Amino acid sequence: MQTDTSRHSIAADSSATSVSTDALISLLSDDHAREISTAIVDDAKTAREIVAECDGSRTTVYRRLNRLEDAGLLTTDTRYDANGHHRTTYQLRFDSLSIYLETGGLNCAVESTHD
Repeated sequence: MQTDTSRHSIAADSSATSVSTDALISLLSDDHAREISTAIVDDAKTAREIVAECDGSRTTVYRRLNRLEDAGLLTTDTRYDANGHHRTTYQLRFDSLSIYLETGGLNCAVESTHD
């Protein structure tokens, strides 16, 4: 099956990342990437929290977080604790992602209300 090689903007702001349909399908076909995405769909979490929730090593989680971030699919922020330590938090930056079949092959649409 052929996939459309068009690119899709993920974010609504100037930091938008352009990702090909093939790259999105490849990334989201990975079980770990999907499990991590599910873990951070509603709330921002630290990598440590994601590792505790997901079935994967810390290295695996960090690799998938890097890939998801490179694809523009998540946002990062910094959380400070009472001791002054800081942790990066991760959360999905899109509301929906649809993959559909059309005459030219597979295509996708990413919709986001996040900045």
